Amino acid sequence: MQKRGFFFIFSLAMVFGVCSLIPLNAHGEDDCYTSQGLIILDKSSSMTNIGASGDSLWEEAVAAIDFMTVNFENAIDFGLMVFPYPNECSPGQVVVDMAPNNSSTIQAELQDPPPESGNWTPMAQSIEAAADYQPLHVSHRPSFVLLITDGWQYCSPYDAATRFLPVGAVEDLYAMGIPVYIVGFTQSVDVLTLNRMADGGGTAHVGCDIDSEDPNNPENCYFQANDYAGLTAVLEQIALEVVHDRPCGTNEGECQEGVQTCRNGVWSDCVDEVGPTEEICDGLDNNCNGITDEGCDCIEGETRPCGTNEGECMEGVQVCDQDGVWSENCEGAIEPVEEICDGLDNNCNGLIDDGENLCDPGWECINGECVPTGDPNEDVDDDEEDELGYGADAPASCGCRTLSGGTTPALHLLALLGLLGLVSLFRRRDKRSGRLS
Repeated sequence: MQKRGFFFIFSLAMVFGVCSLIPLNAHGEDDCYTSQGLIILDKSSSMTNIGASGDSLWEEAVAAIDFMTVNFENAIDFGLMVFPYPNECSPGQVVVDMAPNNSSTIQAELQDPPPESGNWTPMAQSIEAAADYQPLHVSHRPSFVLLITDGWQYCSPYDAATRFLPVGAVEDLYAMGIPVYIVGFTQSVDVLTLNRMADGGGTAHVGCDIDSEDPNNPENCYFQANDYAGLTAVLEQIALEVVHDRPCGTNEGECQEGVQTCRNGVWSDCVDEVGPTEEICDGLDNNCNGITDEGCDCIEGETRPCGTNEGECMEGVQVCDQDGVWSENCEGAIEPVEEICDGLDNNCNGLIDDGENLCDPGWECINGECVPTGDPNEDVDDDEEDELGYGADAPASCGCRTLSGGTTPALHLLALLGLLGLVSLFRRRDKRSGRLS
């Protein structure tokens, strides 16, 4: 019993030991975790300067942030840090924790503008403070930081040696797995430092110029915005990049994948998807099953030759109808006809004037014309009786013809009697002549 108990405890310990190796936050591709991001907004006194719209830079930035948080609050849990906090060169502080649907809370916190003087730009210290914000470090949540600034790393008195301190702070945050998006607002920013920060934060544009110092350089690594419209467009672009989404649908055939976004822990409908449709005969895979025009003999509007060009015939065309079936009619074709004696191949079989009964009896088709055939004195076959009543065995001495209509034995007798009468008449005349003499 003791051995069994020991074995049970040992087995249970092994199970718990193996289970402890599985991360508690392990999740599959189907798990939906809303992205979360901390906005770090520059509240230095220079943000009170008037922008291109006639409003202050602060008012333009607040309006752009409102646009982003309202439109993406179901897909991104936003939080807010402002710097300096509360003033001068103190590090920034989180004033709104990251949470879903909190755009109104963020807007309420941004209603108080910075003072016209006395607030500086402690970017490095604020980024370091963000690294200590524990909600960013939930391993199964896609997290990011978004920095918006209009100036340089600056505290009074200015120390040039501090210029690139924000670069190291961003690199440390990115090493923790948290990318940092850098937005320079207006052309008064430290372009070189922002380029290096974007590169260190893992968000630099592909192929960018990290050594650029020109805010108008399109190859800068960070996001540059000069007015409200530009800032709004940049923030929307960043939001679209950071939302937790996944492809949906298929790219098979005429279909195109769409995108599902994780919103409040639930996958959204498939957006921008081109789904399957009923298969039609058009040379495309409409139902996206990997087969094109199944069940179709042809594609609608397609044509093919039909008939023949042999002899007097001429090919036509068949047209494929909307059901993918070839038409029964051979349009434009000249079809075969009955053969006649004209020197042509009327029935289109490759032979000219072939066949029987092309001409009347006793005539033959030669070179496209009907001409008489055989002895011109004979108009009957040898096996048929001639007009004298003889057939092929008629006597050779019989070379004359009787009256039309043929002969009979009675006619022969009459002819013989007439001949005898003539002979008798001549003899009587001779006797009379002898007596008279």
